[in-house]
Amino acid sequence: MPRKVQYRDFPGGPIGIEFSDELPHWNLCGICGMLSAIMNRDELGHVFCKVCVDAHHQNKRIFCKHENRFVELADLYAAVEVIQFTHDLTVFCPYKKLGCTEYRPLRFMKKHLVECPMTTVTRCKACNALLPIKDHPDHEALCPEAHVLCNTCVQGMPRRKYKDHQNQCQRRREPSHQEENEVESRPGHEASTGQRTPVHCRGDQTGRAIEDNTAIQQAFLQEAREEILNLQERIAEMKQRKREDDQSRSCLEVRIADQDKLLQDYMEKNKKLQQKIREMENRQREDDHSRLKMQDHIAEQEKLLQDVLEENLKLQEKPTGLEDQVYDANAYHLKI
Repeated sequence: MPRKVQYRDFPGGPIGIEFSDELPHWNLCGICGMLSAIMNRDELGHVFCKVCVDAHHQNKRIFCKHENRFVELADLYAAVEVIQFTHDLTVFCPYKKLGCTEYRPLRFMKKHLVECPMTTVTRCKACNALLPIKDHPDHEALCPEAHVLCNTCVQGMPRRKYKDHQNQCQRRREPSHQEENEVESRPGHEASTGQRTPVHCRGDQTGRAIEDNTAIQQAFLQEAREEILNLQERIAEMKQRKREDDQSRSCLEVRIADQDKLLQDYMEKNKKLQQKIREMENRQREDDHSRLKMQDHIAEQEKLLQDVLEENLKLQEKPTGLEDQVYDANAYHLKI
């Protein structure tokens, strides 16, 4: 069972992709061996990709190598189980060799490819034009060389030829069996033509009309299948986005709870700091009050000291009687 297969529906595809697990051979197209976003299956479960089915619309049957027989396209129906199973498997980015490490379910890989930083341009397989990969879906819807099918005759052709072919195809479309019966049932139809319409010719015309109607119905049915698959893919994407949103919401709730806890801790610390600041302010006021008292006390001490010094100076300047007697005695001794 392979892990690396060719996938048709990526921009610029077919592109080689690698699954994280092995893929059963029964999930691959029985003609080209590739994988497609739209797969059809027969009653035995053998699948065929949309490209191979469209390529065999003219033959109205396709050869199954597993059964070794032709399978009528009218007996094919959408392989919904295979598509859902395959698109839920995990694949690596096709540009893994260039260094991209992205991996996700196959149904979401196309969105990544448009945004992948490892590649910015791709080449259209139909017209060989080189264009930005993000513009590929819009280009693919309008590319003049893209392969399309006529809704009337189910013939494949480039898109640029489809308009002219559609006009010609509608003009040369044969009248239906009901219209033929209405013409033949008109009075005088046989007389005006002079002959009766052979039974075998009417049978051939009826068979061709039935085949044309069947082909048109098959084309409409195929379009309806594609629409259903697109809707299923969109629903799956919406579910995936919802899961991602729920996961993101859970992460945000956890982060908000953590932030609330941090905020609560911060508020408690802030309260403690404010209490300490108030205590320091009280101490500062007490220190200022004590400093003022000390300054008043020092001023008083300085005043007392000044008074004492002034009294000492006065005492030093005032003479006493004892000092005069000593002076006279000294003078007497000098005379002797």
